[in-house]
Amino acid sequence: MTASLHLIDGPAGAGKSAYARKLAAELPALFLCRDLAMATLFTPTAPAALDPAWLAAKAAQCEAHLWSVAESTLAAGDAVVLNLGPLQPHQRQAALFRARGKAASLHFHQPAGPLADRWARVQVQTTPHPCPPVDPTGFYAPPTLDELAAAYAMAL
Repeated sequence: MTASLHLIDGPAGAGKSAYARKLAAELPALFLCRDLAMATLFTPTAPAALDPAWLAAKAAQCEAHLWSVAESTLAAGDAVVLNLGPLQPHQRQAALFRARGKAASLHFHQPAGPLADRWARVQVQTTPHPCPPVDPTGFYAPPTLDELAAAYAMAL
């Protein structure tokens, strides 16, 4: 098997986790998901009123661990499907460098759907800590053509 990193990206509620699970089963590949890891590791000890600083620290800790596992898997020549949630350009750039460092191909996957469907998923996913009524696309910056071209060049 050739080492390949499949980075799942998209706005909140787009169906990234379901898509990633299905892709990992089809490839096959190791499935890693920040939201699932966060829920498993930190929900039992989460403060009743979520503190943004606490949440950011836990997310960074979780992402560092997931990257460590992903890089070890890529170094062994295997495939990884990595879902870190909605990504910003600097996070996609870091993924590109990490994949290059392990001689792995990088593939961007972007599930999407109608805003109403995404918002409904966000409300279900965040229970018992419902999100305030904000646009769930606000935390997401779609990849630029330059980012997609760089990933495409790596896949060749």
